[in-house]
Amino acid sequence: MKHPFKKSIQKLILFVFVVFSSLIGCNKKQSSDLDIFLTIDLSAPASTIFLPLTEIAEDIQMARLETRNDCLVSHFRGFAGKKHIICFERNNILHFSSDGTFIREIMRAGKGPDEFSHIGAWDVDDSERFLILYDSNKDFIYRYDLDNGVFVNPINNVIPTFADAMQFLNDSMIAFLPSVYSNSEHHYLLYSLNGDVSKGPKREAIENARFQFTGISSDFRKSTLNNIVYRPRTSDTIYQINETEMTPLLIPIIDKKRQSGNVTEGEYTEHIYLSEDLLFLYKNQFKHETNSEANSISIRMNHGNFYVINLKTREIFDSRGISAKHLGVPLPLWRIFPSGGNRFYFSVPAMDFIESIDRSIKGSQISPEDLEFITQLRKSISEEDNPIIFSGTFKENIDLSHLK
Repeated sequence: MKHPFKKSIQKLILFVFVVFSSLIGCNKKQSSDLDIFLTIDLSAPASTIFLPLTEIAEDIQMARLETRNDCLVSHFRGFAGKKHIICFERNNILHFSSDGTFIREIMRAGKGPDEFSHIGAWDVDDSERFLILYDSNKDFIYRYDLDNGVFVNPINNVIPTFADAMQFLNDSMIAFLPSVYSNSEHHYLLYSLNGDVSKGPKREAIENARFQFTGISSDFRKSTLNNIVYRPRTSDTIYQINETEMTPLLIPIIDKKRQSGNVTEGEYTEHIYLSEDLLFLYKNQFKHETNSEANSISIRMNHGNFYVINLKTREIFDSRGISAKHLGVPLPLWRIFPSGGNRFYFSVPAMDFIESIDRSIKGSQISPEDLEFITQLRKSISEEDNPIIFSGTFKENIDLSHLK
């Protein structure tokens, strides 16, 4: 459904403009559309649309991850690009080709050389040549050459801390997001490949952060505009980062946190994709209950509506879910994940895929020209197989008006 944008803080802006003009005269600075932050209302109940994935995405490919004893995947979490697929398991990091062929184990858990204790942050560069990895509380960042399968010179002089995320800002600079639980005084840090560090804006100190913000994840991802889209755990405002500058981009109006005793409930947004014209995001719900005496927290997370926001026309389309099919077979798609730039992925457990194929064949939902291929595919898949990965590219131009 389409929602109108709301005007935001106009009186304050006018006041600041008058004061600023009186101080410095008539100097003017041109601003791009994304320099002017917007306020949007995501809190009002409304009718929803059902969104086929093909309306917003193209070049969707399927990759069956090779299943062997040395590359078993329990639940896929990682990166799915045009050249490489990287999977982060509890005890190792696995490297597959884009068609699912297993290549090698990159690292495994342990205390020896090139072994990790806890990977807090990672990223793959735009060319899919280098994987960077940060093992919490070490003073360097690993750099791994995916094409040649070797570690190369690390990024040194890293301030040891817990990290929530890390992104290539460009070919020579990395943006590093310290965890809200760390002792960092800054929202983020910038590291050059030779270890030089620049610091982003300072953040406020938070007491008992673990009990306040567990269940609310930070949002820190590179956009197609070569900047970082950032929403702190402690804020609803979505910022854009251009090196050391951090400016508001979007202020979503969502349900405020509600606290009753030791139970806190609320909503937060999660950005998936940003281009010059479009912003995709999820609005999620969380609930966590703390027990200070037992020093414990219970968390429940629910993924809510998926929003498509046109930054040019100021239209918002919201959906309770995205539907997808593969050659007529409905896919159990509960959410999509960003995978760098304009790419995304989602995974389907082999058992769920088999059940969906069986229902489709029984219900005569598959076209005659695809039936033989799907039947052979079904015979080749076992319930114990690794997950099936689907990945693709977000479209640059979309029109959802016919879905209203």
